[in-house]
Amino acid sequence: MEEKITKPTIETVLIRLNAMEERLGSKLSEAEERLESRITALGEVTATLEGRFDGLERRFDGFESRFDGFEGRFNSFEERLGTRLDRIESLAHASRAEGLELRADFRDLRIRLREHFQCPVESFHPNSRRLLA
Repeated sequence: MEEKITKPTIETVLIRLNAMEERLGSKLSEAEERLESRITALGEVTATLEGRFDGLERRFDGFESRFDGFEGRFNSFEERLGTRLDRIESLAHASRAEGLELRADFRDLRIRLREHFQCPVESFHPNSRRLLA
């Protein structure tokens, strides 16, 4: 048995090509529309993000100016604190010097009292509870 195969005519081929072109065109149009809607949505998101970043930048600028003021106050405080610490250290050294001077004065006083009263050395010992025998 011989199968009969019919060959399409040029008109049929052209009709089929035109139909395929229309289907392809409609699919491309749909794809373009979807792509355009996604690009539009992306543009909206980008604009929203840019607005948020601008807001954050303004807030950071505000923080920066506040920190600049804080830095100035902190530097001033640090200088005043350094001056006070130097004065305290000076007072501590002066107090130690006065204490050492008082200790020397008491030793001299003890020696003079011992010489004046002609008492034995033990009675004027610093650890002794009594000053005079």
